[in-house]
Amino acid sequence: MRLTPMARRVAPLMLLLYLAVADVIADVSVTGLENEAKENVRLMLSLEKEKCASPEWKIRDLFGKADVEINQALGYYHSVIKKSLAFNVGCWQAGFTVNSGPRVIVDDVAVAQTGASQKIKLNYEFDTD
Repeated sequence: MRLTPMARRVAPLMLLLYLAVADVIADVSVTGLENEAKENVRLMLSLEKEKCASPEWKIRDLFGKADVEINQALGYYHSVIKKSLAFNVGCWQAGFTVNSGPRVIVDDVAVAQTGASQKIKLNYEFDTD
């Protein structure tokens, strides 16, 4: 198959355009948090690393795991997360509105020694401040 002179000039541009679009990172928005908390969430979200060309099944799977990733990023808080996912013509986009909620307060700690460690006397002290 012979290419016309015009096709020979346009073909490399089309290839370049295709490669540029394939590497586009999708839009993931996080609202409701500020500064370090927001940055931690963005770093923990697996969706942040996915491209527009990623398969839909993978995006849906990672979207389902986002709650756990957000809670891990925030630490010990009673967070409330509202999420949305949309697949548009050129790309997908995910949105997360996060209310970190109050900190978790630990009231009681139980420590159990099992196995060979039962023979060792240990003293536990916890700071309750």
